[in-house]
Amino acid sequence: MTTHAKATSKQAAVTLLPALTGLRGVAAIWVVCFHFLPGVPVIHEGYMGVDIFFILSGFILSHVYQDAFPGYRVKEHARFLLLRLVRVYPLHLFALLVLAGIVLLLPGFTLVYPPGSFSWRNFVFAALLLQNWLRNPLVWNGPAWSLSAEWMAYMAFPLVFLAVQKVRRGWQAWLFAALSLAVLSGTLLLGHKELNTPGMKAGGLRLVCEFIAGCFLQKAFVLHGKARRMPPGWLVLVLLIITVINHALALLAVFPIGYLIFCLADPTAGKNDALGRLLSSKPAVFLGDVSYSIYLMHGIVIQVGEYFLLRAPQVPRLAIQWITIASIGIIPLLTWKFVERPARSMGRELVARVTRGK
Repeated sequence: MTTHAKATSKQAAVTLLPALTGLRGVAAIWVVCFHFLPGVPVIHEGYMGVDIFFILSGFILSHVYQDAFPGYRVKEHARFLLLRLVRVYPLHLFALLVLAGIVLLLPGFTLVYPPGSFSWRNFVFAALLLQNWLRNPLVWNGPAWSLSAEWMAYMAFPLVFLAVQKVRRGWQAWLFAALSLAVLSGTLLLGHKELNTPGMKAGGLRLVCEFIAGCFLQKAFVLHGKARRMPPGWLVLVLLIITVINHALALLAVFPIGYLIFCLADPTAGKNDALGRLLSSKPAVFLGDVSYSIYLMHGIVIQVGEYFLLRAPQVPRLAIQWITIASIGIIPLLTWKFVERPARSMGRELVARVTRGK
């Protein structure tokens, strides 16, 4: 059996974590509500949906690839990057091309945004996933700044994963996870920056600290998580809500977010915990499956809706708002079915052919 076949076989045997898939869907909706209904309590802190994504990313990748990197190999690293590329890039490129068409077809679409937001130079940066390394990372499709940040984590993941594996005790993994989140919260608190500040300085910091924390949380779970009795998921959720309602405590919300992910990773969460059952339900898991399309496409839909609110006063405002809401629900379903899934399937087959026998 080839190395590729062995890795595929091991990854196929990895335990599914449906509650975490459902949580990812909720996080995507939280971000959408933050952009569509700013100022509403709890929704006002919806930018933290991205923090859920970042911690989840470290946890899930460590879970899925826990047997793929017994040591560092350039070929395995390259294969990992190719798999991540075919997973995230096709829909990202599709969204950029859709926005390019909108910019060309709708006169004055770019006028309400900061100069350069839709320049063709920045289009190239966004297409190369470099926009988070700019002073203004919210160019073109704004939510994709986090995808640019994630790519940094993908490039470093095997090395981070191997470093985390050197931890042999659960309390050490917990300690390093907590320290990673404490560095983030403390730095932003001392720097008087809100946690939703994107860009290389704050966005990159969020990604690095939270992704590493997710890797350590997964290691803690492997070492002794299954043997521990988890608190009810809803109890941790209440703690999270308390922190996000109080703006002064918002910077500490990453701690209950991390612990909530840890609790929901328990395979029994879908049976023995009310929140786990809810997030493991078929509708919640489906929402999680579609969450990437929701996240990448919702900003475009909102921007087009805002354009018509300004440019089409003859159309009732309420009608435009309802059309926007409906489009946020329908368009991601279409892109998930006709762009994301087919591209992911074809991409995996292509990677398998390229790496077969290596």
